[in-house]
Amino acid sequence: MRPMGTEEKKQLRTEARAFREGLDTSYRTQADTAIAARVAASDAFVEAPLVLAYCSVGSEVDTRALIREALRRGKVVGAGKQFAPTLYTVLVCPEDDATMFNYYPTIAGETETFLLAKAAELGLAMDGHPLVRFIADDQLKRGKFDVVAELVAAQIVERLRADEMARYGISPQGQAPQRGRRAQVRPMNAPEARQQAPHPYEGGPGSLVPLTPEPPFEE
Repeated sequence: MRPMGTEEKKQLRTEARAFREGLDTSYRTQADTAIAARVAASDAFVEAPLVLAYCSVGSEVDTRALIREALRRGKVVGAGKQFAPTLYTVLVCPEDDATMFNYYPTIAGETETFLLAKAAELGLAMDGHPLVRFIADDQLKRGKFDVVAELVAAQIVERLRADEMARYGISPQGQAPQRGRRAQVRPMNAPEARQQAPHPYEGGPGSLVPLTPEPPFEE
């Protein structure tokens, strides 16, 4: 049996999410209750002094009842944060880059505002203000673009933002725009960049918020 590829996994997740979101609300509520009861009755849960959970979003299995039960039993509960990407690199063909260059600051600003609002709507955290940047890629044809979304440390994002502002000629230093930049700046998830870029929050992916005896949400 061959390993499942990235695109296949993505498609499977999309289909599974669509199926889950299509379930009747009353059925999901009953299923959430049944799942919480089964977990709470397990030996692992009963014996555990510490319970690590996620704060459910959207149609995900609701974890609030299980967290309340863990707190009622005097257990320590750690709820992890889900982080949204903070660096969005839009690759465009050189011709489109030249045509759209003067519109980039406006497009980037409006998109960043949308991303902040969307992250808040989905209950996702962001390590600082997101950055949308545009880079010309000779391999793309006119009218085509690609987007690379990455979780990058806030201090690195701000350095990149300063570079973008200088490129557009609107930085505090008043530097002139540098047209025609090509895709020489590699996305931050490239191997050479991955070794240099510190993770945006201590502990790496899946880090938990400080443990607390209080539930991370309101009743």
